[in-house]
Amino acid sequence: MGAHWRCIYANGLMRKKIFVVGESWGSALGIMLVQRYPELFHAFIGTGQMVAFTETDVLCYEFALNRARARGDTEKVNQLVAQGPPPYYGDGVAMKQAAYLLDTFAYMNQNPAIPDNGFNTFDDIAAHEYGLYDKVNYVRGVLETLDVVYPQLWEVDFRKTATELKVPIYFLIGRHDVNAPPSITQEYYELLNAPHKELIWFEHSGHNPWTAEPQAFVDAIVTRVLAQAR
Repeated sequence: MGAHWRCIYANGLMRKKIFVVGESWGSALGIMLVQRYPELFHAFIGTGQMVAFTETDVLCYEFALNRARARGDTEKVNQLVAQGPPPYYGDGVAMKQAAYLLDTFAYMNQNPAIPDNGFNTFDDIAAHEYGLYDKVNYVRGVLETLDVVYPQLWEVDFRKTATELKVPIYFLIGRHDVNAPPSITQEYYELLNAPHKELIWFEHSGHNPWTAEPQAFVDAIVTRVLAQAR
């Protein structure tokens, strides 16, 4: 998540408010923040927007299972069928999610409609700037965090709990996102009441328009979000 500070004046005092950018899981955290503390924020910008965690992961699971069946990957089919669809609890949540989420990312990486996802996490972690301890702790962090965080998120569905927000809302969405299906974001957008809202599409992006189309992403924030706040 990121933030942009903007100074305002109220009752003769200079105060600061924030533009919050939330990406993927951070987009859910951002919705929670602006819902709880609207007075602190100018606007919320969500990308790779998460809306309903269980429904999203079930769709990702089914997507990976259908692709495995289509390519005749019996081993992957058996693995997914054995673990069953989400939600998952207890130990091993991260590994069960990885069984299908790595396939959805692989699909987006191979999709010709997305020329460049903009980054490769495993290549980045392999860089010489990171020592062995860093690499090991990256993996440990992912495994341990998902086991703790996701069981607390499965019931989250903003279409039920956050249909009214008191700050402007901007969704910057990759047209070809599989990990956070745009259909769910669009459904939420249509339900949402806010002082101002916009759904901005990135036609050559999947889950990461901020890296796949960085200049277009920055332009959207400058010309649509910051301009509206003036």
